[in-house]
Amino acid sequence: MFDALNAWWAQQLVLCDWAFTPHPLAVDAVAAEQRLLELGITDRGALADQLFFALGAPSGSADQLLGALEWAALAGAAGWLSQAQATNWAHHLTRRITSDYSDQRAWLSDLRRALGAKGWETGADDRFIDACQALADLESEGEGITWQTLDTELAQRPAPASLWPQAPEAQPWRLGALFRPVVSYPASAADWPDASEWLGHIWQVYDREQLLEVMLWLSAQGERQRWDIEARELLTMDRAQRQEWQRGAVNDAPYAPVLTAFVNQGEPLEWAAWDWLRLVELAWAGACCGWLSQAEADDLAAHAADLVGRRYHDWHAVLKAYMRGQSLFEGVDRREMTPNARHKLLMHAPHSPWRHSLAALLDEPTRQASRTRIKAWRNTPHHWLLALAGVREPDVMLRQLNPSAPIAEQRRADAAVYLQDSLGLHADEGHQVLARYWLPAQAHHLNQLAADAAHGVLPPSQTRFGQPTPDELKQRNAVKGVSRHAATIHMAEKFAFYLHMAFDSGLFEREPLMQHAGALRSCLCRFYATPKRLLEAWFAWESCLPEPEHDSLINEIAWHLEDHGSLFHWLDWRPDAWCEPGERPTLTHFTAMSLVGPLNMRCGASHSWKVLVSAPTFANGSRATTTSPAPTICKSF
Repeated sequence: MFDALNAWWAQQLVLCDWAFTPHPLAVDAVAAEQRLLELGITDRGALADQLFFALGAPSGSADQLLGALEWAALAGAAGWLSQAQATNWAHHLTRRITSDYSDQRAWLSDLRRALGAKGWETGADDRFIDACQALADLESEGEGITWQTLDTELAQRPAPASLWPQAPEAQPWRLGALFRPVVSYPASAADWPDASEWLGHIWQVYDREQLLEVMLWLSAQGERQRWDIEARELLTMDRAQRQEWQRGAVNDAPYAPVLTAFVNQGEPLEWAAWDWLRLVELAWAGACCGWLSQAEADDLAAHAADLVGRRYHDWHAVLKAYMRGQSLFEGVDRREMTPNARHKLLMHAPHSPWRHSLAALLDEPTRQASRTRIKAWRNTPHHWLLALAGVREPDVMLRQLNPSAPIAEQRRADAAVYLQDSLGLHADEGHQVLARYWLPAQAHHLNQLAADAAHGVLPPSQTRFGQPTPDELKQRNAVKGVSRHAATIHMAEKFAFYLHMAFDSGLFEREPLMQHAGALRSCLCRFYATPKRLLEAWFAWESCLPEPEHDSLINEIAWHLEDHGSLFHWLDWRPDAWCEPGERPTLTHFTAMSLVGPLNMRCGASHSWKVLVSAPTFANGSRATTTSPAPTICKSF
């Protein structure tokens, strides 16, 4: 069947020094691929980039449009694109050409100007002029496909189909167009032959396990956590304090001047897209080099789209956030730089993959499949320990793929020293010794104290034993504001950290420790129905009961509460049969402690309040005299 568009396309290829052929794709596959390589187009990813830029080239770029017609023909003949894809690209290009040029004379004239300015090889310019003359003769004689015939054909045809894959699971890959547009789905080595080399050179990632570790880290924490927390701290400072912080931080944090400028100038402190868009690029690289199955890569890209969609309302916000992250990463403020050509095309070109709305990137089955897989990678009790311990020690987020994997000997030794020197735990005592740090009685006391305070039952400000300081009074009065939050997390997060260190130390059998972790998960799931409830309770009690000798965790907790990628929001949140990591005091013990402790007494020493909230109560009802110090290798408490 005769196709006027294909015939006109074939006519134009004569201008590229082709012999005339009735169909533009009727070229030997090997010869077509060799020609692509000669043109510097080495793979399908590079082809997609070239076609994308050519179709969006500025006015007066006739040479780029002609080149794109040739690339599409060669790619279709070589099998890099299907015939339907190649023809669709030609359709888009032809419409662009006829919109820019009113007739063939204008088209050929601009081609001569553009190619002449570039300087053709000796002899090639003569053949090009001859080809131009041949096409001009056909046009004047009304032979072949004239410009008028082409216009009529295009007017009768429906608008061309989208240039980008349309399968629901392929839509999240549009995010990756910031780096390389995906023109063909599913991925193959032809899209990015040197993907594994790129991963090693840019990311120092050399196998599947390392790749997954980095991607899970990007989704859950990435670069953004440190920037977010430091920005939050800078907001509490005046300009002089910010400059002092910048001078002290710049050696270890080259981004410090940029971050300070963002805060001083009121720039939106948002850059999570820097992590999540790079997650998409890594997923595509993993699929191309075979380290990830297509389903795994799809789910990771969909996870990024899920997070992006919950954070940003449009593509402009995504791009701005990404560029802020890039500025911080490079330590160079890019806000006043000339806009990148790719960025301009993505935001404004009618053929951009980003013409799709953010909300349309995910349908519900794709979203649910992604969430199921992401949670499956984080479904062990050990991941609960990582989440809780990671608030104090952020580096553990790099261990999400397999929390039980062997660790460096130095890390193991540090954990063992901490347990022995700071907590007095020794391997010969067995794993059961950890139960002494599960303190339900302490949580009970705090809950009772908060409930009493909410009803106005507080220790008096004036007693015969002395008068509390203003800070102590402020702390006492603040307790009534946390009565709606169970205090279990205030105790349990410390137990989780000790248990995490016990795992790392290698001093104890792993299976009993895992049982403790499972019991901890079950207990916390019953006290807190959602991650949000747990983090809100932790934030409330951390704010209410600060420990002046240690840095506060409220900024870290607030970050996990607000960031949808945080590991807390992707844990296996389900209680098992009721159990706790340690022995729970009997009703008799609870009653005795309530009677002995002046928690709800309106008289007595004002300092009884301070003692009761600082000294932990063991499961058997006895009191410790001091709290245990935190390890020096992480944020202390």
